[in-house]
Amino acid sequence: YSASPEREQAFVTAKRTHGSIFAFHGSPIENWHSILRGGVKNCSGTNLQLNGASYGPGVYLSPNASTSLGYSKVVKGSNYESIASSSRSENQFISGEQVKILALCEIIDDGTIKKADSIWVVANDEHVVTRFLFVFLPQSSDFNETVDKASRCSTTDTNFQSEISTVMENIKGNN
Repeated sequence: YSASPEREQAFVTAKRTHGSIFAFHGSPIENWHSILRGGVKNCSGTNLQLNGASYGPGVYLSPNASTSLGYSKVVKGSNYESIASSSRSENQFISGEQVKILALCEIIDDGTIKKADSIWVVANDEHVVTRFLFVFLPQSSDFNETVDKASRCSTTDTNFQSEISTVMENIKGNN
């Protein structure tokens, strides 16, 4: 689990009352250190806000990986050759050009999630915890195939929901 013990306990308590659902969150590589240390934050209206807030303030997520992949700056067709041929330094690991990350988050389903097709907005960032990170390496030979497979994932798909539940149960069993 990615949340502090206190935040995780508050999340579990709210989950018992309201239940939970899953959605994807995409963000550029430079944000993940902060996200992993402090959780996904509602940065609406602050200097940390990266994108617009067309659906109001809150944490933006999507049931569709394809939507959130764009916010992680995952671009199909990227490959090692295009990265290596750029005019930037050969050491581009920290710049994020060689690492892309997508999160699968668990969200408290308390009836306040604003859902507009593939965009979901959660105003209370304490109702969002990162459960899984998916790392994409544009220089890998199977990058485009991996992105294609990931793009088809949807948390509204019952098979995918079952897969998430199974993995979550296995994680609990190993702790």
